[in-house]
Amino acid sequence: MPLTNWSYSRYGTWKKCPAQLKFSMEHTGEREQHPAAARGQSMHKNIEDYLLGKVELMLELAYYHEFLTAIRDEAVPELPLALDSTWNPVDWDDPDRWWRGVLDCVIELDGVPYIYDWKTGQEYGDHRDQREIYAAAYDSASGPFEDIVVIHCYLDKKQNTVSQYKAEDLPAIRKKWEANIQEMFNDEHMVPNPGFHCRFCQFRRDNGGPCQF
Repeated sequence: MPLTNWSYSRYGTWKKCPAQLKFSMEHTGEREQHPAAARGQSMHKNIEDYLLGKVELMLELAYYHEFLTAIRDEAVPELPLALDSTWNPVDWDDPDRWWRGVLDCVIELDGVPYIYDWKTGQEYGDHRDQREIYAAAYDSASGPFEDIVVIHCYLDKKQNTVSQYKAEDLPAIRKKWEANIQEMFNDEHMVPNPGFHCRFCQFRRDNGGPCQF
């Protein structure tokens, strides 16, 4: 099944283990969700619904109550974006889409977009990749902007990691990701890359999955 479109999570899966991405595309039915992923999804949904005025904030997120209340009127939660291979915006289900993603929260203040991504758990190096992708994608869909700020908000740690991008940074970022994604698209074999991550994989052999490991 040749790849023709991608997302940050799809690319991250391929980098970790190409076979896991292949199996996830071949087995598209309901899969068991890891408890940590389910918890993160629940917290994301609660923040979204709080910003939309639908629910109260859960107790686990009490630390963020003041901040989320302050941004409530300006925030756009769960913003879906899709782009074609020339970085032009397209409909979410466009057959020619190249990339798509959902931005957890976007606020524009004085012409500067602030893109928030809520994370539970630890900070990982590849989160920098996500910040780059989101900056280039949002600028392509809604810009151009002179500055874009992307913030990873680590909810459990109550810490933020911030990256700020200038307009002149974005062409190189786009070129870099075009090359990265072409490498993934060109991978015809998608062989397993066994390692520590196998213990969390729903396709592993001892879990009844199709993988040899």
